[in-house]
Amino acid sequence: MPHFVIDMGLWPYHSPQEKKLLMRQIKLSIFEVRAFGSDKNLSLVSVPEDLAKKVSKWGFSGGISSEKAEGVNLVLLDPHADDVLKNVDLNKRYIIGGIVDKSRRIKTRSLWYDVPRKKLEFCGSTVGVPDRINLLIRILCENAKGIPIHKSIINNMPRREKSERVRMEMSRGKSIPEIACLLQIPEAEVLKFTQQ
Repeated sequence: MPHFVIDMGLWPYHSPQEKKLLMRQIKLSIFEVRAFGSDKNLSLVSVPEDLAKKVSKWGFSGGISSEKAEGVNLVLLDPHADDVLKNVDLNKRYIIGGIVDKSRRIKTRSLWYDVPRKKLEFCGSTVGVPDRINLLIRILCENAKGIPIHKSIINNMPRREKSERVRMEMSRGKSIPEIACLLQIPEAEVLKFTQQ
């Protein structure tokens, strides 16, 4: 299983509600790594002291550091990257920004790492790719177990992302049956998304 690094350096820029949602995603991310491996497959870095105390109470035995991630074999997952991650490399450590941003004002590019940046794509676009930390971890873990990334993205695509992808495909002139086939959902579900 790959190693994941969640960088919490942008924690201070989150609203109180976003911080609650981010804490929930961190908890769910811990459950994900435990389902596929162990706490040792996850590190939290750039963690403020108050947050480190909260996470320690959860019985998390992975790494917690107030410093940024360092070392070799780091890859930053960034939806704005030029390069696409095609398959997980078990020798790499994947940095995920600790970001929950309802207004889309906080960007992964704000994390200053001089490392390769990669994005996840679904059929040539980031539209529809989940942005929740725990789902990104699940997608990469499933890929490490042999499931293609595009298949794992479909399996883990939340309703909001499906709706966004349906709208995008409609704007490209795709038919309802074509979209249903692409997203592997019933045509009736695609039709509901078009009527929202």
